[in-house]
Amino acid sequence: MLLSGTPPTMLSLWYLAACLAERGDRLEYRHPLVAVRNVNNVVVGGLDVVRGEPAASAVIRGDGWWSRPVLGTAAAGIPPVEARVLTGLWASFQGKAAAVALLPADLRFARVEAAAAWAGVSPTLAGRLLSWSDAVAEHFRRQPVVG
Repeated sequence: MLLSGTPPTMLSLWYLAACLAERGDRLEYRHPLVAVRNVNNVVVGGLDVVRGEPAASAVIRGDGWWSRPVLGTAAAGIPPVEARVLTGLWASFQGKAAAVALLPADLRFARVEAAAAWAGVSPTLAGRLLSWSDAVAEHFRRQPVVG
Protein backbone atom coordinates (compact mmCIF):
# COMPACT_ATOMS: atom_id res chain seq x y z
CA MET A 1 0.00 0.00 0.00
CA LEU A 2 1.27 3.49 -0.76
CA LEU A 3 2.07 5.23 2.49
CA SER A 4 1.51 8.78 1.24
CA GLY A 5 -1.62 8.20 -0.79
CA THR A 6 0.30 9.41 -3.84
CA PRO A 7 -1.31 7.94 -6.98
CA PRO A 8 0.79 5.20 -8.61
CA THR A 9 0.49 6.99 -11.94
CA MET A 10 2.21 10.05 -10.49
CA LEU A 11 5.08 8.01 -9.10
CA SER A 12 5.32 6.03 -12.34
CA LEU A 13 5.55 9.14 -14.51
CA TRP A 14 7.99 10.75 -12.07
CA TYR A 15 10.31 7.74 -12.26
CA LEU A 16 9.94 7.54 -16.03
CA ALA A 17 10.74 11.24 -16.44
CA ALA A 18 13.78 10.95 -14.18
CA CYS A 19 15.11 8.02 -16.18
CA LEU A 20 14.34 9.21 -19.72
CA ALA A 21 13.26 12.83 -19.99
CA GLU A 22 15.47 15.78 -20.81
CA ARG A 23 14.83 19.50 -20.43
CA GLY A 24 12.05 20.57 -22.74
CA ASP A 25 10.40 17.14 -22.79
CA ARG A 26 6.67 16.98 -22.05
CA LEU A 27 4.90 14.72 -19.58
CA GLU A 28 1.63 13.01 -20.50
CA TYR A 29 -0.92 10.85 -18.73
CA ARG A 30 -3.82 9.23 -20.55
CA HIS A 31 -5.17 6.38 -18.48
CA PRO A 32 -3.71 3.76 -18.36
CA LEU A 33 -0.59 5.13 -20.08
CA VAL A 34 1.98 7.62 -18.87
CA ALA A 35 4.51 8.97 -21.34
CA VAL A 36 7.35 11.40 -21.98
CA ARG A 37 7.38 13.22 -25.34
CA ASN A 38 10.38 15.12 -26.65
CA VAL A 39 10.29 18.54 -28.33
CA ASN A 40 9.57 16.83 -31.67
CA ASN A 41 6.43 15.24 -30.16
CA VAL A 42 7.98 11.75 -30.30
CA VAL A 43 7.34 9.43 -27.34
CA VAL A 44 10.72 8.64 -25.79
CA GLY A 45 9.28 6.52 -22.99
CA GLY A 46 5.99 5.17 -21.79
CA LEU A 47 4.56 3.05 -19.01
CA ASP A 48 1.32 1.11 -18.89
CA VAL A 49 -0.07 1.34 -15.36
CA VAL A 50 -1.55 -2.06 -14.66
CA ARG A 51 -3.15 -4.01 -11.82
CA GLY A 52 -3.05 -7.77 -11.45
CA GLU A 53 -0.27 -10.29 -11.92
CA PRO A 54 3.15 -8.60 -12.19
CA ALA A 55 5.08 -9.01 -15.43
CA ALA A 56 8.66 -10.27 -15.27
CA SER A 57 9.74 -6.89 -16.64
CA ALA A 58 8.08 -4.91 -13.83
CA VAL A 59 9.53 -1.44 -13.57
CA ILE A 60 7.97 -0.37 -10.31
CA ARG A 61 7.15 -2.99 -7.70
CA GLY A 62 4.81 -2.50 -4.79
CA ASP A 63 1.89 -3.90 -2.86
CA GLY A 64 -1.01 -4.17 -5.29
CA TRP A 65 0.32 -2.02 -8.11
CA TRP A 66 3.28 -1.65 -10.45
CA SER A 67 4.04 -0.55 -13.96
CA ARG A 68 5.54 -2.36 -16.90
CA PRO A 69 7.25 -1.04 -20.01
CA VAL A 70 5.10 -0.35 -23.03
CA LEU A 71 6.41 -2.45 -25.91
CA GLY A 72 8.56 -0.56 -28.38
CA THR A 73 9.68 2.22 -26.05
CA ALA A 74 12.92 3.06 -24.31
CA ALA A 75 11.21 2.29 -20.99
CA ALA A 76 12.17 -1.36 -21.41
CA GLY A 77 15.67 -0.54 -20.13
CA ILE A 78 14.54 1.02 -16.86
CA PRO A 79 15.56 -1.06 -13.83
CA PRO A 80 12.98 -2.14 -11.22
CA VAL A 81 12.53 0.02 -8.12
CA GLU A 82 10.38 -0.60 -5.06
CA ALA A 83 7.23 1.47 -4.54
CA ARG A 84 8.17 2.25 -0.94
CA VAL A 85 11.48 3.74 -2.13
CA LEU A 86 9.77 6.01 -4.66
CA THR A 87 7.11 6.96 -2.12
CA GLY A 88 9.77 7.90 0.44
CA LEU A 89 11.77 9.93 -2.06
CA TRP A 90 8.61 11.66 -3.30
CA ALA A 91 7.72 12.66 0.28
CA SER A 92 11.21 14.03 0.94
CA PHE A 93 11.59 15.83 -2.41
CA GLN A 94 8.08 17.22 -2.90
CA GLY A 95 8.20 21.00 -3.27
CA LYS A 96 11.91 21.22 -2.52
CA ALA A 97 13.52 21.22 -5.99
CA ALA A 98 13.75 25.01 -6.23
CA ALA A 99 15.01 25.43 -2.65
CA VAL A 100 17.69 22.75 -3.06
CA ALA A 101 18.77 24.29 -6.39
CA LEU A 102 19.53 27.55 -4.56
CA LEU A 103 21.86 25.88 -2.05
CA PRO A 104 25.62 26.04 -2.50
CA ALA A 105 26.86 23.12 -4.62
CA ASP A 106 28.41 21.18 -1.72
CA LEU A 107 25.20 21.33 0.35
CA ARG A 108 23.04 20.51 -2.69
CA PHE A 109 25.15 17.44 -3.49
CA ALA A 110 25.18 16.37 0.17
CA ARG A 111 21.35 16.48 0.31
CA VAL A 112 20.99 14.49 -2.89
CA GLU A 113 23.63 11.96 -1.83
CA ALA A 114 21.97 11.49 1.58
CA ALA A 115 18.60 10.83 -0.08
CA ALA A 116 20.24 8.43 -2.55
CA ALA A 117 22.00 6.53 0.24
CA TRP A 118 18.75 6.22 2.21
CA ALA A 119 16.88 4.93 -0.85
CA GLY A 120 19.67 2.71 -2.17
CA VAL A 121 19.68 4.41 -5.57
CA SER A 122 22.43 6.21 -7.44
CA PRO A 123 22.98 9.91 -6.64
CA THR A 124 22.44 10.64 -10.34
CA LEU A 125 18.96 9.08 -10.26
CA ALA A 126 18.14 10.85 -6.98
CA GLY A 127 19.21 14.18 -8.50
CA ARG A 128 17.07 13.59 -11.59
CA LEU A 129 14.10 12.62 -9.40
CA LEU A 130 14.56 15.83 -7.41
CA SER A 131 14.75 17.93 -10.57
CA TRP A 132 11.53 16.39 -11.99
CA SER A 133 9.48 16.39 -8.76
CA ASP A 134 7.98 19.86 -9.12
CA ALA A 135 7.27 19.43 -12.86
CA VAL A 136 5.40 16.17 -12.23
CA ALA A 137 3.44 17.67 -9.32
CA GLU A 138 2.46 20.63 -11.52
CA HIS A 139 1.46 18.28 -14.34
CA PHE A 140 -0.97 16.43 -12.07
CA ARG A 141 -2.31 19.63 -10.51
CA ARG A 142 -3.58 20.61 -13.95
CA GLN A 143 -5.45 17.38 -14.70
CA PRO A 144 -7.42 14.72 -12.83
CA VAL A 145 -5.61 11.54 -11.87
CA VAL A 146 -7.10 8.07 -12.37
CA GLY A 147 -5.55 5.11 -10.55
